[in-house]
Amino acid sequence: MRERPRDVRLTPQSRHSSARSLECAFLTLAVPLGFDTILCTPWRNLHPLPDDNHVLAAYKNILEQASSNALRAVRKLYRV
Repeated sequence: MRERPRDVRLTPQSRHSSARSLECAFLTLAVPLGFDTILCTPWRNLHPLPDDNHVLAAYKNILEQASSNALRAVRKLYRV
């Protein structure tokens, strides 16, 4: 049985860096699969996220969803 993801939300303090965290989450999953070139702003500190990072967990959950459930998962991440 698949474990249900915990309720993950961005705090108001972390909301300003959420876009960067989502970029890092994407790279964390994409680079091991061979995605080794990216167009990005060079001065951004993009880095792999640890497995226990809450944004990475939410991103994985969003990718597992389909249709409107994926949109709900994104809204849930940003909800206060």
